[in-house]
Amino acid sequence: MSRLGTFALVAGVVVLALAALVDALVPRDGPEPAGATTTGPADDGAPLLAEAGIEGRLLYTAPDDCRMDAVELPALEPVEAPEWATCAFSLGPGSAVAPEGTVFERASGLRAEEFEGGVDVFDPAARRGRRFESARAPAFRPDGTLTLVRRGAIATLGPCPGRAPAVDRLGRCRSTIMTEEELTSLTPLSVDPEPLRLAVETLAWLDEWRLVALADAGAVDVLLSIDTREAEPDVEVWFEEESLRMLEVSPRGRFVSAVIATGQLAIFDDEGIMLGVRGSQVRATAWSPDERWLAVLGGGGVLFVDSRDGATVGPVALAARDLAWE
Repeated sequence: MSRLGTFALVAGVVVLALAALVDALVPRDGPEPAGATTTGPADDGAPLLAEAGIEGRLLYTAPDDCRMDAVELPALEPVEAPEWATCAFSLGPGSAVAPEGTVFERASGLRAEEFEGGVDVFDPAARRGRRFESARAPAFRPDGTLTLVRRGAIATLGPCPGRAPAVDRLGRCRSTIMTEEELTSLTPLSVDPEPLRLAVETLAWLDEWRLVALADAGAVDVLLSIDTREAEPDVEVWFEEESLRMLEVSPRGRFVSAVIATGQLAIFDDEGIMLGVRGSQVRATAWSPDERWLAVLGGGGVLFVDSRDGATVGPVALAARDLAWE
């Protein structure tokens, strides 16, 4: 967004044309959540956001030069943003900006960054790190344990029990939650023929024991819930779709969102119950720190979806590539 565009955002939110709203953010397929209502655009979006109690700060990258900008909610006033020069990003503690695919362990400061062909794990306090080749899908469990997909298996790197030898320079020991073969055999799918393998692409933890995964099953992508409390993890299929991407878990693990093949957004609670399918041309999503709201960035701006009943506020005009909420 140019500086002129930023000042325009301060002056007021541009009224979006009805055609743009329908094209960018109105659901085309899928059920509308029960009781959902939509608040239409107004001359100034700030009162709508204030009335709904939407607060915090939105960070986003401009579509033309990928420069980082930020606005304060609900006033939509520009505030200082970190320096950043690429469109896609991850946001960590203290507004730390990192490349897309980076996950953070907030207590220890560890961060894991996915790159093509592997995962780099950094310990800023110790100024050291470790590279894991042929790894993907890094995720931190709430207790700080790092999870990776390596050679198809879902593995953890956590504190070493007793005098067990550490396997890396970070002093962490490796254990396997599930092999690729176990995951494939334990996942009930409706597709025929059944896939020979499931390749996990993204992982995220809901709590200490349960994680969700996006996996490639060949003909379809699947959203899985994996409960690790038993020796043989319990695997449930929450959703099957031709294509799934942009897995986003709310800060305390109560809600999950993913973008499906049509470009629409599917929202689930932590039991896998679908709350609704919304919008099209979804570019980015971001959960509010209190988990009540999901900000959905589309071609016409940002729509705020209430996780309690599916009601929406907005959209407010915002030209951006990527989005984060703090």
